[in-house]
Amino acid sequence: MKIKLLSIFIVLCGFGLFSCSGDDEYYSCDPEANEWAKDNLDDIRKMTRSEWLNVDVDLQKVAYLAFTAKQKQVFWLEKTNEIMALGWSDMEAEHLKKAYNFFNNNLDFFDDDIPSEQILKEADIFFYKWSEFAKDRLGWNDNLISSMYMEGYKLLDKEGNMEIAQISTKRLKFYSESSKCDCLTNPTIGQPESCNKNNNKQCMGVQVSICKGKKGCSWAWQTDCDGRCYPLFGL
Repeated sequence: MKIKLLSIFIVLCGFGLFSCSGDDEYYSCDPEANEWAKDNLDDIRKMTRSEWLNVDVDLQKVAYLAFTAKQKQVFWLEKTNEIMALGWSDMEAEHLKKAYNFFNNNLDFFDDDIPSEQILKEADIFFYKWSEFAKDRLGWNDNLISSMYMEGYKLLDKEGNMEIAQISTKRLKFYSESSKCDCLTNPTIGQPESCNKNNNKQCMGVQVSICKGKKGCSWAWQTDCDGRCYPLFGL
């Protein structure tokens, strides 16, 4: 799949003050990443999961957020199949099948155009019970569970290690690394995803208006993010 390169442009706004809530069509609070998604929307909406796994790591979540509801559904169904291929006990495999069935039976969960408060509440209840059973009965830890369904990357093993795409030589030069709303300050389980776990960063809350309506966090990346990842100084 050929994705055209985004031309670098000057962003005339103060540091850290960009808000994506004023744009009717946005996929990232980073203005350049958002422009890239809009410029390449037709190609992104033909993208398969295997193609997504090879996208520049800085653009993977942006691309995912531009997917159609059906693409997102298939994305998590295919990830579940990848997970199941690692080999599990009968009880573990049955538990993974419950997650598969939830995704398969709830296309509306991935549809951003449908009022989602009730749908997200039902999903939270399902995944709360699902994760508690996994910890209490199967001995899975928060790291493994969050790597399964709070991250889109490929799960490599039962320890929760993931395969993260390498940054390409044509990496997009973002206006500001801090302009992305990409984490949840109070996750359901474990550490704030996409920060400490992969990048030695910490999730810090921001003004609600900055991240308003910006999904990409928690279960299957369908919850609005409320923070930004900042480097852990001194590491």
